Amino acid sequence: MRWLLLPALLRPPLLSAAVQDSAQPFVPFAPRAYRLVNGVGFSPDDRLMYFALLYREVLAHRGSPDTTAAELALFVARRQGDGWTEPELLPFSGNHADYEPALSPDGSRLIFNSQRPHADGRVPSRNDLWMVERRGTGWSAPRPLSAVNSFDLEESYATIDRDRRVVYVRGPTVEGGDDYDLYETRVLADGTATEPRRLPFSDHRFGEGDPQLAADGSFVIFTRWDHTVGWRETCDLFLAFRRGDGWAEPVALSEMNSAGPDYAPALSSDGNWLYYRAGGRFVRVPLAPVVASARAQSEP
Repeated sequence: MRWLLLPALLRPPLLSAAVQDSAQPFVPFAPRAYRLVNGVGFSPDDRLMYFALLYREVLAHRGSPDTTAAELALFVARRQGDGWTEPELLPFSGNHADYEPALSPDGSRLIFNSQRPHADGRVPSRNDLWMVERRGTGWSAPRPLSAVNSFDLEESYATIDRDRRVVYVRGPTVEGGDDYDLYETRVLADGTATEPRRLPFSDHRFGEGDPQLAADGSFVIFTRWDHTVGWRETCDLFLAFRRGDGWAEPVALSEMNSAGPDYAPALSSDGNWLYYRAGGRFVRVPLAPVVASARAQSEP
């Protein structure tokens, strides 16, 4: 899947009335060069935020333009009062197009998209998933999730819960299409992963992406669109609850979904806030009412 950042001049439609009053704009950085690409991830204490930026824009903004630099890179910022510090490049990023970081709830692992070369020198034409592990105050060298990556298809947009269950995106099944599906695996203690399986409600009728697991894995929020019509026209947010070893049928988050694309969900580490993009506008809303409404629709 391509990273998505809508132009600032494209004004999104108003949020639905049910959440308009509670929605708060989320604009952590003033400079245009620090435009967040897709979702964000927060550390367990909510003091650190991990995200992707357009790296060439950042370099130009800082007086070191480089048109040969990686298009995207991963950064971290620290909470400072009501704002955030200047973004810092993560030490393992900057040489390849990396984005969409997913931090585990305990902060020990970070999974991200990348087209960086594998150990045998092959460079995937689409994204693969890579992982780094916390080493004291730093990070290990990135390594691919080999049990997950197919190399020929795209594996991207991962999310991980506290039991190391990972939901991610795979596709497309048709060259040039956007019929992406959601898969689940579990990262083992040694950093390898179990055999992936497709989520039961995810099939070729729709395109699906941007999954965000609850910390306890009890639900997943994701985007779904009609790939016969188009992402921009039909992309909305859905929520599905885990039911034992399976999943309940997803329900649309109608109180949040607007006439434009709604995507890139992310959860605060304390589970109180849901961040997402309503069109090109990044906002946050209280999570509890959203989950309660989805549960009422999901129960038999």
